[in-house]
Amino acid sequence: MRRRAGLLLGLVGVVATGVPVPRAAAQYGPSYFYYQGIPYGSQATISPAATVLHSGYYSFQIDNRSDVPFELAYEAGLANVLANLTNPFAAIGDYGWGRFFTTEVLPNPSKDGAQWVPNYFGHILGEGLVYRVTFEWYRYHGVANARLFAILSMAAGAMLNEVVENGTYDGPNVDPIADFYLFNPLGVLVFSSETLARFLARDLGLAYWPQQAALDPVSGALHNMGYRTVFRVHPFRWRVGLFASYGNQGLAGLSYRVSWRDRLTVGVGVAARELIEVATDDPGRQLTADVGPAFGVFFDRNNSLLASLVATPEKRDKIVLNVYPGLVGPRGFRPGFTVGWHEEDGLKLAVHFAGWPIGLAAHTGVAGSTKP
Repeated sequence: MRRRAGLLLGLVGVVATGVPVPRAAAQYGPSYFYYQGIPYGSQATISPAATVLHSGYYSFQIDNRSDVPFELAYEAGLANVLANLTNPFAAIGDYGWGRFFTTEVLPNPSKDGAQWVPNYFGHILGEGLVYRVTFEWYRYHGVANARLFAILSMAAGAMLNEVVENGTYDGPNVDPIADFYLFNPLGVLVFSSETLARFLARDLGLAYWPQQAALDPVSGALHNMGYRTVFRVHPFRWRVGLFASYGNQGLAGLSYRVSWRDRLTVGVGVAARELIEVATDDPGRQLTADVGPAFGVFFDRNNSLLASLVATPEKRDKIVLNVYPGLVGPRGFRPGFTVGWHEEDGLKLAVHFAGWPIGLAAHTGVAGSTKP
């Protein structure tokens, strides 16, 4: 009961921080690469609270991980993560220094030793982008010390993510050590550079596309978590360009300029189905992902995602349609919504409102979420 009350207070806190504040010094400028205060699409859903939730509960999209935030072992997870972060050399020593560098730090072709993949793409690029998005959000809304608040917001989401992923595991866990002491700081450094931030946004078409989080009050599940780190390159301003994304799914494909504002993007690739512990005689925890096929279609305006349709036939969520706020409905009331089909929950529906980090979800199934 105490754990549920504590989490509810935390959710109230982040929701409160996610309500847009009056703009005191908002202005468009050359350094607003990833957030321009666009009132429609995915940009209308961005707030510090939303980025914390999407980063923190990122693993809820994995089939063999719980998606009910009220049932997680936060105390045990936090205790083990802090024990490893405060004694990093001891933890790495138990895990093995060579094993640490070959699985967490240095690129290698082994599927079982590919923890470096989410470190490079999910932390240097992903969490670095989260930092930059929140930095621009704070500055756009006239918040003083925007850079400091952006670092704190990114760190809060990253810590929640480590605690959720750790769960009840007790022992050497080098993943948060690599993330907090190496890859997340590198991400902040990369996206603190105006030159690099500009290059990634303008030359490589980097964009932040969050999902639309929604809470199901019947099952207690938090649906539609996570975000996509998107790249799109249109050489010589051609209408057809190349697309790649990392996040909920790893996709690659083509992007077509319908107009100078609108683009239609199609991608195919893989989606992580389950996280599996690698069998090893060495101490410590080593995870790998079991993947299945994924297909996606995306429509955006000015890099703000308006709608997406994603199919993952081997996952429990078979197909999900996201329509973001501002696309459909009468003028002055254009909420977003999500429609999907789940293996056990049946038809899943959710409604979302611009400026709020969590929407309201429902399902046609009886038991609700059946994830462990």
